[in-house]
Amino acid sequence: MKHYLLICSVVFATVTNATAADRPEIMLGAAKRASDDRPWRVDGQVTADPGDIKISGVVHARDFDLTVESAAGVKRQIVVGKKGWISEDGGQTWAEGMADDRRFYYLAHTPIRFSGQEKIPAFEVVGTIKEGNDSLLHVRFKAPEKVAYEGDRPNAWILLQDGKPQTIRRYHGPAAFENAYVTSRVEYSAISDAQPVMPPPGNPTATARAAGPEALLMAAMKKMSTGTWEVKGTATFKKTIKLEGLLSGSDFDLSMEPGSQPGAPLRGIVIGDKAWVCSDGKTWRPGSKDDRLLYNLTHTPISSGRIEPAFEEVGREQRDSATWLHIRLKVPEENVDPKSLPQYWLVLDAEGAPLHIGHVEMPTFQRGSTDVTLCSFDYNPTSRKIAPPTGSKENQQALGPPLDDRMHGFNEIEANKSKWAGKVVRISVTPKLLQSEEMGSGGYRAMLKDTATPLPAYGLVEFPRGGLVELGFLKTTVSGAHNWSKLEEMGALGRTEGEPVSLYVQVIPIGQKPAARSIAVGSKMVREADGAVSYTW
Repeated sequence: MKHYLLICSVVFATVTNATAADRPEIMLGAAKRASDDRPWRVDGQVTADPGDIKISGVVHARDFDLTVESAAGVKRQIVVGKKGWISEDGGQTWAEGMADDRRFYYLAHTPIRFSGQEKIPAFEVVGTIKEGNDSLLHVRFKAPEKVAYEGDRPNAWILLQDGKPQTIRRYHGPAAFENAYVTSRVEYSAISDAQPVMPPPGNPTATARAAGPEALLMAAMKKMSTGTWEVKGTATFKKTIKLEGLLSGSDFDLSMEPGSQPGAPLRGIVIGDKAWVCSDGKTWRPGSKDDRLLYNLTHTPISSGRIEPAFEEVGREQRDSATWLHIRLKVPEENVDPKSLPQYWLVLDAEGAPLHIGHVEMPTFQRGSTDVTLCSFDYNPTSRKIAPPTGSKENQQALGPPLDDRMHGFNEIEANKSKWAGKVVRISVTPKLLQSEEMGSGGYRAMLKDTATPLPAYGLVEFPRGGLVELGFLKTTVSGAHNWSKLEEMGALGRTEGEPVSLYVQVIPIGQKPAARSIAVGSKMVREADGAVSYTW
């Protein structure tokens, strides 16, 4: 995103009579020049970590009157010339100062800022859309990489009149905020107020617009931040997987089907710092609390604490004596595929207040990835509780103590796989990871070299997500399959020299010819006072 970000503040020397026949960047420059000093009503949404920000109000050249909504609260800031004021109680009281704090102004104004001193790289025409009686030309920064999601690079929508660019009406793309990269979407509406920005109490035009159905959505999300919720549905990328289970804050008990083994769902449980995973439908082994792939898919749609963009009501219906309100993300574009937009069904009480989210359909993606997953989930409150696996201490005792105190190698495991089925053995490997491959279960399969003498051997060991990082083989987990040289090039490879690494693996035979699965259960063995054994990282 870094090289895209530079384009946000770059503008061009241009001519005022640019037309659609000109290069898109020339037209963009003309629109910027016409937009820069005009007063605008702005409405923006900034996607940032740790939370989104909503910005609304008026900008006029260097002056502004903006309301900023975030999870931390609502503030209104006015700057006229060198004087500034701020209110944190809806405009009832004002404090002087803050004239130099222009962070939110830059987010709102930079996309229309004009300067004829810089040259802009190439843009491309995406198409022309109709919004009411207006024709908007959509242009996008031209880059060789495939578009991962709208906003991964600068996009602008230019108002056309007789084919000529007039002003900027919308920007969607990267921006800089507090030394971090964020994604912003800003809408610009022309206003004709004689004094667009004025000292407190400010211009009524600049006040934040009344919230729509998104206010009900955020209230429903807040209610779902406590208690336990059943979730059931599907996530579709290249194939469709079924997901179901329980969510309670950051804890979860979730199953995925198909799993990593034929005929058996993959199930993961995380309670606080403790984690367990079962891939064969019978045997539990220690997991990693950071293995949250299934949790992220099912919990992200209901996670509270973020500021939602504008939604619109689609319809209402009665289900089981309750009103279900169907809402959808509001976008100005026409003929948008509804499946590409987040949609929620909110369960309302008799007074119209939200009880919880009943159903959601939305596309999700990970930043920096082109992979879009279509999610469809149902949610219901439940009195059930998330608990450790049955019979566990925390079921790690079911693994039993290791076979012996010796160090074993991959050849020895293969020779004794039938006899050692389900047993835990200790292996010693060199510190260099040769290959890392992400598995469908969210874990990782690593190729390692043991330290057996006189002939060391290579073998594959399955780790829970985060396990390779905890043992120092990787600095960070990465998706896909990569050998050590690629991992090193990506800056993800951990140590490559030093003392051997010992760990405990469970031996799972999968047939006469295929090599047995070696599943890492921990790097340390803990013997309790009562003689019980467990494994930790």
